[in-house]
Amino acid sequence: MMIQAFCPSCLSNSARKKFIATSQTYTDVKPIKLTVNICDTCKAYYLGEFVDEESIGEYYPSTYYTKAQVIDISSFSFRVRHLSY
Repeated sequence: MMIQAFCPSCLSNSARKKFIATSQTYTDVKPIKLTVNICDTCKAYYLGEFVDEESIGEYYPSTYYTKAQVIDISSFSFRVRHLSY
């Protein structure tokens, strides 16, 4: 886990209120439990910690594929959609 020490909105370090949030997108993997901070300065909600890139795979099933892995990027319709963004 990586720690977010400052509020990403106002960059203050005044988050005294926090709560634990859990999420489980897939039933066959373990749930993610993260701390959500509430900034005392700007009242923004932000993750106090988040999963680093090396261990994010634990929270997705082995059969999970991203959209980029599934679609044919050489197709005409993909290129039109890509250019429109």
